[in-house]
Amino acid sequence: MEIIGNAKELVREIGEMARRESAGIISAAEQEAAGILADAGAAAAKAKRELLASALAAAARRRGVMLAAVPGEAGRLRADFREAVLDSIKSRALELAGEEAERAGKAAVLAGLAAEAVRRMEGTNFVVALAAADFGAAAGLPAEIERLAGRGPLEIRIEEDPGLAGGVLVRDGEGRQRWDNSFGGRLERLWPELRGRLMRGGEGEEK
Repeated sequence: MEIIGNAKELVREIGEMARRESAGIISAAEQEAAGILADAGAAAAKAKRELLASALAAAARRRGVMLAAVPGEAGRLRADFREAVLDSIKSRALELAGEEAERAGKAAVLAGLAAEAVRRMEGTNFVVALAAADFGAAAGLPAEIERLAGRGPLEIRIEEDPGLAGGVLVRDGEGRQRWDNSFGGRLERLWPELRGRLMRGGEGEEK
């Protein structure tokens, strides 16, 4: 009986010792786990802060690049708008030339343009090309051109040019000289000066 009782006591003590060791192991494991989780949390927080700082720095750089580009982009847009306005003015000027010719008398305007060209050219034999829409004003035009040119006698032949929109194209009989006094041709010659005036006027308004 005593041996049995001692055995039972030994078993109880062993069990108690196992429970204490188990509790210690569990406690140590819990502490270690808590430490690992704390370290992981700190690392995660640090990583989050680093990512946020990196994102903010990238956003700041992007914002800086965008802000730096604003003046150049604004200048480009202003230049594009200015060119569009100038193109519109140029187109309207060409329309007004035709309208003014109608009001002033198409025959008189065409004779004046042709005479101006003839005065700049040598020879006495000329071909004056008119737009199809202006060909109805050709009657009496050679004599009027000669009178306005102030020299003669001249041999002037009138022909139709389907590609001409208004004004005249003048060439000599031998095809060695050519003067473009069409509305479009005159505008092209005058446009650099007109454009410069318009640009200077626009700059003055901006200031």
